[in-house]
Amino acid sequence: MSLERNPMLPKGFYWIDLLGDDKAAGFERWRSANASSVKVRDTVDQRDSTQHRTWIKWEVTAPVLWLAPSVYGYPNRATASTTIDDAGGAEKVKDPLDQIGEKVNLETIASGAKTVGFWALVALVVVKVLKR
Repeated sequence: MSLERNPMLPKGFYWIDLLGDDKAAGFERWRSANASSVKVRDTVDQRDSTQHRTWIKWEVTAPVLWLAPSVYGYPNRATASTTIDDAGGAEKVKDPLDQIGEKVNLETIASGAKTVGFWALVALVVVKVLKR
C-alpha cells in the first residue's frame, strides 16, 4: 500500500491511523462535510489510560479535497478488502506505565556503569600522573 499525496483524493478506498480524540473528531467533521462522496467502511477504536487510536478505512465515490496533510498526514491507498491487519496490525496501544519494565534493562545499566567506572578510573590515574 502507498500514500495518496494528491490533495484531491480520486475515487477509491483509503485508510488512516489517527492518534488522539481531536484528530478523530476532525476526520469526522471532514467526513460529514463530504458525506455524499465519503463513506466510512471500517473503523477500529482503541483506548487506554493515556491514548486514543482510531483506524479508519473509507471509500471516496467522487473526487474530494483531503484534510490538511500537515496535521493528518496523507491517507494510504487501500482496497475494498483491506483490514487493519493488512494495514499494519491491530497492536494494542500500550500504556506507558506498562512499558517501564520493557525499557529498563538492568544488564545494559550495569554494563554502562562498568564502562563509566573504568573511564573514571583511567581519568583519575592520568590526573595523578600529570600532577607529579
